[in-house]
Amino acid sequence: MNRRLFPASLAVIGALVVTAPVEAVPGGPIHTLLRGRWICELPGDAEVQPTALPDDSFRAIPDSSYQMADGKRGTYALFGRILTMTSGPLKGRRYQLNNRAMARQIDAAGEFIGPRCIHAGTPTGVDAGDDSSGSDNGNSDI
Repeated sequence: MNRRLFPASLAVIGALVVTAPVEAVPGGPIHTLLRGRWICELPGDAEVQPTALPDDSFRAIPDSSYQMADGKRGTYALFGRILTMTSGPLKGRRYQLNNRAMARQIDAAGEFIGPRCIHAGTPTGVDAGDDSSGSDNGNSDI
């Protein structure tokens, strides 16, 4: 009787292995940022306004790329909730996304270090690739 159960058990295990989700790389699924302007700032509090960081602000553009206000471009990788700038003016910076529209800069240990970047505009859908503010109209100004 045990000989009959063995092939059936293997079939069940094989089916489970085939249907298990597989991630392309360690760190989580691959994503892209919401396209459009990302405004970076140092957070404020009840008494102090946020401090704008225009030199850190960027525009997310197609192909996992970004563009600075001066037109310089770079690329990024977004695995799970960790955003890493992989080339260009912001190369080496890392952020953790709190949600699809806000990222906080982190250090090598994953600790928050101050600046945050917020997507300007409201997504037009759950997985919208652009924003409804019209800010993704091809202009390079941030």
